[in-house]
Amino acid sequence: PSPTPSITPMPTDTPAPTDTPTPSPTPNAAPIPTDTPAPAPIFSPDRDALAILYHATNGAGWRDNRNWLSDAPLGEWRGVQTDGGGRVTGLDLSSNGLSGQIPPEIGDLASLTSLDLSDNRLSGKIPHQIGNLANLDWLNLAGNGLGGQIPPSLGGIMGLRLSLSGNEFGGCLPVILWGAFAEDPSALGLPICQIAVAPTRTPAPSPTAAPSAAPSQSGGCSASLSAPDGGLALIALLIPALALAARRRAG
Repeated sequence: PSPTPSITPMPTDTPAPTDTPTPSPTPNAAPIPTDTPAPAPIFSPDRDALAILYHATNGAGWRDNRNWLSDAPLGEWRGVQTDGGGRVTGLDLSSNGLSGQIPPEIGDLASLTSLDLSDNRLSGKIPHQIGNLANLDWLNLAGNGLGGQIPPSLGGIMGLRLSLSGNEFGGCLPVILWGAFAEDPSALGLPICQIAVAPTRTPAPSPTAAPSAAPSQSGGCSASLSAPDGGLALIALLIPALALAARRRAG
């Protein structure tokens, strides 16, 4: 038999490689700008009391009412000092054109240590709620048109120094306040009276100091000091007040 011829395989075309398209980068979307919210004002429980004072004393007519009733921190209000927690510790609005009456809400400023409203046109009475300010060290209401009875509650604030000259007070001067005045209290022209007052702040024990004697005056006040049975009755009334005045000075 004749040999079987070998069959040569037909060449096949190798397909050309397919180019894989490179994806184009997706452009980053530009962020939509947002408004940065303004910082919220620092809340202080004293803000309401200051706002009431502003309205009660014609704040719109003050010589300088910078930032009052604004959202600025209270420490940026004219004449206001605050501590790190935003509580009011000092208020100095002296010679600033205040008029009207001091509102009782002034007694809500629990951290207040200094209050100066001197040389304005304030009238009416000193609110007895100031006696609630246990931390108050300095009270200056001199040079106004205040009247009425000086509140005995001021005598319960241990270590208080005060100036009340240049007003039109009536009634009597509680003897417990005698040692607290920065000026001569006899210049007020008021009779001395004994009125019991519970201390707002308990004093620290202090060495006994020799107090200066308060003068004895009578008349013009139903509780004025008198000694119908002799000097012993007067001394008995003065001893507690003088001892308290001595503790104030020593503290």
